[in-house]
Amino acid sequence: MGIKEIEQEIIRTFIEKIYAVKSEKAPGTKLRKQTVLIYATL
Repeated sequence: MGIKEIEQEIIRTFIEKIYAVKSEKAPGTKLRKQTVLIYATL
């Protein structure tokens, strides 16, 4: 069981805010680090 996919109804019901912080380049690589903050009501 469990949630396999996040549907719009689930997002609207439980998640209050989603913030995506500006991505940063990881030193010495071609990768970028992305921070995402999710505030939810349980």
